[in-house]
Amino acid sequence: MKELGLIDSITDQRIYNLAVRDGTSNPHHGAGYLIHPYVAGLVAEWL
Repeated sequence: MKELGLIDSITDQRIYNLAVRDGTSNPHHGAGYLIHPYVAGLVAEWL
């Protein structure tokens, strides 16, 4: 996306995946990232 000029920069953010299975975070569950307040805010802003 950067090479195509669609974005100016990429900044990594460390967040906790809110999807929990057997009492621990499930880092492979995509919905856990989408329901995180930081990610949800970015998606809402983008929409």
